[in-house]
Amino acid sequence: MNGEPNVWAEEGGKLTHVYETDQYAQTVTDLIAMWKSGVMHPDSFDTAQPFKQLFNAGTCAINAADGYPGWIQYQLDNASNPNFKLGLMPVHLRDGSGLAHWAYGNGYFSMTMLKQQDDPEKIKTVLRVLNWLAAPFGTEEYKYRLFGQEGVDHTLDPGGNPVLTPTGTKDTVLPIRYLADSPYNIYVPGRPQDADTQHEYQSLEIPTGIANPVIGLYSNAASTDNATADKTFTDGVNDVVQERRPFADLKTLVSTWKNAVGDKMRTEYQDALQKAGAIATS
Repeated sequence: MNGEPNVWAEEGGKLTHVYETDQYAQTVTDLIAMWKSGVMHPDSFDTAQPFKQLFNAGTCAINAADGYPGWIQYQLDNASNPNFKLGLMPVHLRDGSGLAHWAYGNGYFSMTMLKQQDDPEKIKTVLRVLNWLAAPFGTEEYKYRLFGQEGVDHTLDPGGNPVLTPTGTKDTVLPIRYLADSPYNIYVPGRPQDADTQHEYQSLEIPTGIANPVIGLYSNAASTDNATADKTFTDGVNDVVQERRPFADLKTLVSTWKNAVGDKMRTEYQDALQKAGAIATS
């Protein structure tokens, strides 16, 4: 809403982190106002709070924690509620002149690493399993992986779409998608209106997107030290939003984060950017 960069902003080979920007300070100011007005759930900062259950119960109107992969599960969880409806909310610029920038992600959800084996055939076997799991949309492998056995785990509706049975709803919730998966698609079996909603939203938001300029680059400080430093910073900001600390402490929090890891990350990423530029132009 305030035009923040997507984590890092690059200009002339120099990087600025979102925490250092006036736009971020404005966002914190906005969050303070939202907290004071009561539009944020009183347990918003409790990491143990079951927000999925609160959202399903209608206690929270907006859930920013789950993306499209959670769409079908929310529909299944609320199948008995005829009034349950999911939507997607565009975010506009503060002045209302247009849509706020969509922050592009890193291009992948997770990676699977295989342990070195003495027997090369074992690696080949594991790779064949991963290859099966990654079968593309529309294949028999894809259908079986997501919907199980016809007549047991799913039935077909008049349009030929697989509809999970109570058995399938329980038995197909397996974490195998975290090992390997096919490219994501917009398909909600038996609910073409959901696919239309998602496609319309993507068509609206994707053209506004901005990338993080350091995606694909390596920073040792980011890999080893940032998790702790960033949590300390975020915990401090959460206290500022809830007025447990004064807003003036935000500058101290930013300075502490920069000294702990931010400046190291900047230097390492800028060096990597220069090397990447040299390679690209050579």
